[in-house]
Amino acid sequence: QNGVCTTGTGTTYCDSVQLNISNDSANCGQCGKVCGVGQICQNGVCTTGSGVTYCDSVQRNISNDSANCGQCDKVCGVGEICKNGVCTIGKVGDIITFGHYEQDNDTTNGQEPIEWRVLDIDSDGHLLIISDKVLDARSYNTTNISITWEKSTIRSWLNGYDSSFNTVGTNYVGNNFIDTAFTLEEKAKIIISTVPAHANPYTSTPAGNATSDKIFLLSVVEAESYFTTNGARKAYATLYAINKGLSTEYATSQKCSVSNFQVNKCSAHWWLRTPGSDTNLAVTIGFAGGVDHRSLVFSTFSKGGVRPAMWINY
Repeated sequence: QNGVCTTGTGTTYCDSVQLNISNDSANCGQCGKVCGVGQICQNGVCTTGSGVTYCDSVQRNISNDSANCGQCDKVCGVGEICKNGVCTIGKVGDIITFGHYEQDNDTTNGQEPIEWRVLDIDSDGHLLIISDKVLDARSYNTTNISITWEKSTIRSWLNGYDSSFNTVGTNYVGNNFIDTAFTLEEKAKIIISTVPAHANPYTSTPAGNATSDKIFLLSVVEAESYFTTNGARKAYATLYAINKGLSTEYATSQKCSVSNFQVNKCSAHWWLRTPGSDTNLAVTIGFAGGVDHRSLVFSTFSKGGVRPAMWINY
C-alpha cells in the first residue's frame, strides 16, 4: 500500500515488532525512517502537520507541490496540479505551491513555500498565478518622478534587471525577487509573457509601453477581471512583509504588530502596475479589496504591498 508492505491499516512489522508506520515518527512510511525535529508522521510522511515536510533538506508543502505531491519526488503530469497531496487536473481558484520566500520573519528556519492562486489556465495548460499573500513591502518607484511600469524600479526588482531597465539607474541583478524565490529549475518554468500597457479606465493617464517579463503586477483591467468582488481581491500580509513596513488594516493595533501577529487577520494594500491620475501615482488595492482609482498612492510610497503574478508551465 503506497509502496509499503502493510496489513492495510498502517500496521507493518519492523524487526518483528508490529508498528503503525502511518503515524510512527521513528518508522514513518517505512521501517527506520525517523522524522526530523519538530515533525510528526502523518499518513506515512514526515511533516510539520500543516502539509510542510522536508525533501533533500528543503522545505516543501507536499499537499500542493506538483514536484513533491503527497511525498518527496512524486511529480504530477502535464496539465495536473497537486491538490491535497493528490495529482489532479487544475482549475481556476486552486492554490498551488511554487518557489520559496521568507514569510514568517524567522530566517533561522529557512524560506517558506510560496502559495499561489490560479487565476487562469490557457489552452496549453499554462497557469496564470498570483501570490495568495502580500509577500513584501516596496516602493513602486524609488524616486518621485513621472514613471510607468516599463521603467519602474519595482519591475526591475521583480525580474532582476540591470540599471538600463529603470529610469533611476539601479542594478537589481544581484538583489531581486526572482533569484531569491526560485531555483534555476523553477525559473525555467516561468514563461516570458507580453505584459500589456492597459490604460486606467477611470483616467486618461498614459500607461507607457507593453513589456516582456517573467514576473509582473496585475493591471486594473486584470484585477477587476480575475477578481470580480472586493472580497476576492482582499489579501493578507505575511509577518515578513509587516516587518518590512507594509501598511496593514490594523497597523496601529497589536493584531498586526510583529510581536503579536495573527495569520489572515492583517489585510494590506497591494500595488497594481496601472498609473493613477498622473504618472507619479500608481493604483493600489485597498485593505477591503477595493480598487483605489483616484485617491492614489504616490509611487515612492515605501509601504506598498507586492503580490507578484506570472504565467508558468507548471
